[in-house]
Amino acid sequence: MSSALTGVGVGLRPSHAADILSSLPTIDWLELLVDNHLCDGGFNRAILKPLAEHYPLSFHCVSMDVGGKTPLNKTYLAKLKQLAEELQPQQISDHISFCRGQGRYFHNLLPSPFNRKELSHYVDRVKQIQDILGRQILLENVSRYIDYQDNEMTEGEFMTELCQRADCFLLFDVNNAYVNQHNHHTDALEVFNQLPLARIKELHLAGYEQRQQFLLDSHSQPVSEPVWQLYREVYQSLQYQQVPTLIEWDNKLPPLTELLAERDRCLSQQAMATGRATAEVKCTA
Repeated sequence: MSSALTGVGVGLRPSHAADILSSLPTIDWLELLVDNHLCDGGFNRAILKPLAEHYPLSFHCVSMDVGGKTPLNKTYLAKLKQLAEELQPQQISDHISFCRGQGRYFHNLLPSPFNRKELSHYVDRVKQIQDILGRQILLENVSRYIDYQDNEMTEGEFMTELCQRADCFLLFDVNNAYVNQHNHHTDALEVFNQLPLARIKELHLAGYEQRQQFLLDSHSQPVSEPVWQLYREVYQSLQYQQVPTLIEWDNKLPPLTELLAERDRCLSQQAMATGRATAEVKCTA
């Protein structure tokens, strides 16, 4: 499958794989949470290969440890490269975060401070990763539940300089940006407007949960109305670039039909943003 990513994709999760493979619904592209497929006994290649023949793929990673201080995991990157050669994804992405430290692996995407020292560290690591993989990667803004006193730059400035110096691309997660806006009293649209639009190659949408005074990026709910509103503003700015959008749903997974309905709603939001229509857009499942 050689088609570039366009339109709206959904995350391929094991509980939906059989339904997708048996019915081959109209879906623009699929995202693989690729770490689940690199371990011994990972997802069955007999399912992945035929899906890769029908749908363009995106690989989404959580273990590159881009901002980590330990040496890059060359074994992990070699397995990632091998699977990429096998399935030919259109894009490979990870996060502006770290997940290892003091000999431990943290099952979370931990944010880094936005300062010059960290920026240079990220640039060096991204260049190494891209050299190993033989391709440019995308880096995603993460949900942050802490902030650092030694920040020297805004998040938008950090992302902009990182992608320009490392010659990589960006993945803008609209839900993460809204969660950060609520939790840190920042302006998500201001962060987006600081980014170089030509470097943004993918958008993410997901649902959050309200936890007392803060929002949790849980990927367990439909997309909320404030996130749809932010998405319309973001998509309107990018309408001439046709940046692909992913519906992420990882916890409390709904039936495939509900996930596809969320995809249809995204298409309707795009139409509203670009002025093509106000009626809801429907795709055949």
